[in-house]
Amino acid sequence: MQSSPPTIFVDSLPKGSSVTFKDSTFFTHNGPGATFPSADQVRVRSEAGDHVLDRKNTVIFESLGLVVKFGKEPRVTVAEGQCLWWLRRHLPSVPVPEIYGWTKDGGEVFLYMQLVEGPFSSVKEFHDWFSFLFKRLAASGSHWEGYELEDIPDPYRQLLHDDPGVVFTHADLHQSNIMVSEGWPCRVVAIIDWHQSGWYPDYWEFYKAEYTNHWESEWVQEYIQMFLKEPRETFLVGINSYAASWGFM
Repeated sequence: MQSSPPTIFVDSLPKGSSVTFKDSTFFTHNGPGATFPSADQVRVRSEAGDHVLDRKNTVIFESLGLVVKFGKEPRVTVAEGQCLWWLRRHLPSVPVPEIYGWTKDGGEVFLYMQLVEGPFSSVKEFHDWFSFLFKRLAASGSHWEGYELEDIPDPYRQLLHDDPGVVFTHADLHQSNIMVSEGWPCRVVAIIDWHQSGWYPDYWEFYKAEYTNHWESEWVQEYIQMFLKEPRETFLVGINSYAASWGFM
């Protein structure tokens, strides 16, 4: 017998203009006497540039494991916090950040949420990871046997500058993943296969679209440039060099 789907009862949702979940992991990690940054502290941090990418309304307090999203309704709402609260308790398999609480100040809503770390904190770390894999493979061979990784030269790392922006990326724009209409005018009706998508350096979309096809193909030579801006050549050369060193080219 199948279990019935969970039901949301509005009356069961936490209410109030200022709510703190004392049973949340914020207080487990920071101590029972910990407090959230004030609204003014959040605003100051935002103006200082400690926000997520270009989103000035999403501020990071890394030492507290905290992200604060703030703004005027309907851009930011208590309902978003209630939704996160409900999902964590009733659908724990859904990967959402833990909501620690919320408050209102000066006509703005402040949502205090869990800081969910990605595998890399910067583009530099992402590029350093390629270098690490290259050196680890080199160390397994006879030529560099016995050397420390930091003593093994990497001729490719200098090709990957650490200044590109970070953007949301599909990461597999192969032509088989782009569905187009049969009739004229031809238009894109769907883009599928998002399992590799995420936040990557801004050159990654172009690189992956090119990598999935033969470099002499019509797709690479003509079509990719129609919808993606070609990045600096050093990025493509650098990543291709790493891929070749691992036997992927």
